[in-house]
Amino acid sequence: PRGSVSVADADTDAVHSAIDGRVWFYWIEDVANGWDSPVGNGTEVWYQVEFGNATSTASAEIAFFANSTQGYDVPGSYRVETSDSTTGEWKEVSNGNYSSAVANGITTVSWDEVTTEALRLVFTPKTGEMVRLVEWKVFG
Repeated sequence: PRGSVSVADADTDAVHSAIDGRVWFYWIEDVANGWDSPVGNGTEVWYQVEFGNATSTASAEIAFFANSTQGYDVPGSYRVETSDSTTGEWKEVSNGNYSSAVANGITTVSWDEVTTEALRLVFTPKTGEMVRLVEWKVFG
């Protein structure tokens, strides 16, 4: 899989680390794992994973880092979107079952099975806070 984000000039290593299979919540910046959003100002950002071919998907585990002294929190809201293979438009997955975002743990989400070549995790960081996406694991 290949990750990309809606933020210009993102660190490609950090972007990749959000889909590398490793989950840890260290507060020490030198060993931080995951991709950091910009500081929240009410604007949505997204993290996209491209599978390379049509892939059946139906659920995900999402790991968000939080540390109030460093300015990280879970997003204020989030959703999963899929790309329409004919129009290329993005739309929310059908019947998404979103649990509350968990700080320094695993947030689960499920939806009606969809076969797609890419998914987006769309979220809104809380005002004045960043979101660190530690890991995003997608399952069929």
